[in-house]
Amino acid sequence: MKFLILSDVHSNFDALKSVLDFVKENYQNNFYEIICLGDIVGYGAEPNECLDTVFSLTERILLGNHECGVLGKTNIGFFNYSAKESILWTRKVMKKKYFERLKKLDYTFSFEDFKFSHSTFQNPSYWNYITSIYEAEDEFDYQDFKILFIGHTHIPVVYEKNSDDVKIIQPGELKIKKNSRYIINVGSVGQPRDGDSRASFVLFDSNKMIVKFHRVEYDIKSAMKKINDRKLPKILADRLEKGL
Repeated sequence: MKFLILSDVHSNFDALKSVLDFVKENYQNNFYEIICLGDIVGYGAEPNECLDTVFSLTERILLGNHECGVLGKTNIGFFNYSAKESILWTRKVMKKKYFERLKKLDYTFSFEDFKFSHSTFQNPSYWNYITSIYEAEDEFDYQDFKILFIGHTHIPVVYEKNSDDVKIIQPGELKIKKNSRYIINVGSVGQPRDGDSRASFVLFDSNKMIVKFHRVEYDIKSAMKKINDRKLPKILADRLEKGL
């Protein structure tokens, strides 16, 4: 089975459209399932366009902390200023039907020996980050999965655990080893933070056990202009160009 795994679109329709166009052109949309790991909304200027698109493509959509912020399920007092402002703005402009649809979403999803979550699997609504080997080790110890796919940090990376230790693998094309387990952060479609401004996503072939990271360019200037035109915090536009 083949999976297209997306995360952290963050209301950046220019980035999302470029990713989907790339997949259509290069893979003819030949996927068993599209999975979105959450944070469709927040930061960017086109939440409804992104929600319309993602909900039209798949039912496998997980809650992110920004969806929960919009719904009032997460205290936005813990968000930084620009994130909080974008949440408040999104509440005003998001279509009413999406409040109801988002309320029905789950925090996690499992398929065979594969797990999916926005943040972590053991405490998905706490919005903890996996940014180190120590944090990855703690997640590996929680449950015996083969692969856990996550987003949240906006930084694509792979943690591999074998019988001896946990190591970090830089994103690329990865052949899953029989005796290893993995935590795979697919990065962000709409707001990468690894110094590379291109949209990030993952393709996973569960038959061949191959994970492939992709980066796709999109019209950053267009996305920036929309943010500025809607009077959202300027930093939300500026950081797109820097990938930070």
